[in-house]
Amino acid sequence: MPEFELVQGAVPEFELVQGAVRCTADRAYLRYVGRMAEGAFPAFFDLALITRLAAEFCVPLTESTSRAEYLFKRAEDQFRSARLADAQQSTPRAIGDFTLIGVRG
Repeated sequence: MPEFELVQGAVPEFELVQGAVRCTADRAYLRYVGRMAEGAFPAFFDLALITRLAAEFCVPLTESTSRAEYLFKRAEDQFRSARLADAQQSTPRAIGDFTLIGVRG
């Protein structure tokens, strides 16, 4: 690839070739945001989203702030559970150099 001087904050030249991104920089970072079909959302995310929407609409519809506070707390719990479930679906990190494991032989 030709020499390319990257100015801080500038976007390097790139092109899409058969579904691959090619650029002139030695190192590039890509942030991809895609739209998922609603049916592809995991169930734990659906429940967290439903609870959060219920909390958001509670005061305008019912004028009950205590119920809204309860729903916001439930929504936080649901999002915490959803993040935990999502984190457990990836490969766990291997333990590298840890003395207690090394001693075991």
